[in-house]
Amino acid sequence: MMAHHLAMKNKEYAAYTGILKEDAGETISCVGYIGKVGMHQTDKEIIKMMLAE
Repeated sequence: MMAHHLAMKNKEYAAYTGILKEDAGETISCVGYIGKVGMHQTDKEIIKMMLAE
């Protein structure tokens, strides 16, 4: 949503803002890392909740 609002004002996110990198491939790698490594503990907690009686 924020990217849309920026685009409507002819603005954009700058590289190295948060997880954004210089090109799309690098940014996708960052998002993949968050999904694979960063969410590991979250996945465990979700499974615990799903299996709880």
